[in-house]
Amino acid sequence: MVWTTAADGRHEYFNRRWYEFTGAEPGETDGWEWASRLHPEDRERALAVWRRSLETGDPYEVEYRLHRHDGVYRRQLARAMPRRNEENEVIQWVGTCTDIHDHLEAAEALRQSEARLRRMVNSGLLGVLYWDDRGRITDANDTFLGMIGYSREQLEGNAIEWAALTPAEYAPLDEQAGRELQAAGVSGLYEKEIIRKDGVRVPLLVGAAMLDETRRDGMAFTLDITRQKRFETELRAFNESLEERIEERTVEIERVNRELMLRNRELQDFAYVASHDLQEPLRKIQAFSGIIGAEYRHALDDEALHYLERIQDAASRMTSLIRDLLAFSRVATRGEAFVRIDLKQIVQDVLSDLEVRIQDTGADIEVHPLPEIEADPTQMQQLFQNLIANALKFHRPEAAPHIVVSAPTPSDATDFVRIIVRDNGIGFDEKYLDRIFSPFQRLHGRGEYEGTGMGLAICRRIVERHHGRIGATSAPGSGSTFIVELPVRNRLAG
Repeated sequence: MVWTTAADGRHEYFNRRWYEFTGAEPGETDGWEWASRLHPEDRERALAVWRRSLETGDPYEVEYRLHRHDGVYRRQLARAMPRRNEENEVIQWVGTCTDIHDHLEAAEALRQSEARLRRMVNSGLLGVLYWDDRGRITDANDTFLGMIGYSREQLEGNAIEWAALTPAEYAPLDEQAGRELQAAGVSGLYEKEIIRKDGVRVPLLVGAAMLDETRRDGMAFTLDITRQKRFETELRAFNESLEERIEERTVEIERVNRELMLRNRELQDFAYVASHDLQEPLRKIQAFSGIIGAEYRHALDDEALHYLERIQDAASRMTSLIRDLLAFSRVATRGEAFVRIDLKQIVQDVLSDLEVRIQDTGADIEVHPLPEIEADPTQMQQLFQNLIANALKFHRPEAAPHIVVSAPTPSDATDFVRIIVRDNGIGFDEKYLDRIFSPFQRLHGRGEYEGTGMGLAICRRIVERHHGRIGATSAPGSGSTFIVELPVRNRLAG
């Protein structure tokens, strides 16, 4: 931008570039109005320099920020020279404004970059060294000197060779780095050791670069990795110790598992044998009490007949309990191999078996499409029979049972299917959720609902044998929803 002023400093002319830059109209910044375009923080300083040049006649030079038409202030270098007449009097000033904003920003960026480099070199973390074409270390920062144990006087007085600091077994790594430097001007990072002045070996991470295209002089950065190496050694020892402990613990767990499997099998066999052996005396109790009731009823008074009925009821409940206990123990010990089965057909077979009870209760049962899975068919039938029988048994007196058996359509990627059995029965408080799946647990008195409290325990045992999960949601008076999740493929479990 070019401008001229009168001898007293009043601006008379600005070239087209001034108006393009400032967005001012011709004449708008004549006189002293041009100063309004300067940054407020620079205005007084720039004017003071200008007035001094006007007083002394010395050339004018100052930096300031000038307001551009888009609202941005950019740095300018303003200069002006006086024109004089034959009497050496100033008759006019001719000046220019040069945009130096980008130049100053680039210079500042370079300054900051150099400052960061200096901080990095002198940070105390990285060692920096320079070498000549004969491999002698010509200069280094204090960090590297500390790594090798030499003083700066020793470095300057005796050129230390990089090779002299390197143990023989690491020479091939240095040679490889040298080939990379000659080929590409830089080397990859590599680990090596150097021999300190006192003979101690120091592990380093090293990277190098050539300083010019002649591939003669170079520099390297080094990082002391002693702590990292110590940590790696300690970690390796810890891992070895951990592996030994894991192996010992694995052996112990396997031993305990074998013992648990043996004890579990013994308990299951005991439950099976005990339940089976208890049936014979129970049958005799039932048979003889039946004979007494049939042949000697006339000889018994009402109280004796009442006691006899209680004996028969107790024997009947005991028979049911033994039968359920046998079913519970047989889940794991008497299971069949897993085969491909259609769950909808299983449910239809269960409904056929429960036909009389369904008719007696007036139940409405919906069976939606169900998937095929790999499972024990007998145990699947027992699972659904227990769940549906429960829904029939625990219905509300004022409403006929309504039972829905469904399975949300799984995606092709899923390995599990979810089967839902929902009813409109009496429901239960979910605080008893864990209790209902335990053996011999009842939420209602024997006089209200029949049963031994083993049905849902057997369901859970069957589902667990199939590597699945069973749960429920419910609320008193609002029905119950039982959710069974089973694997689609389960051959190994069978």
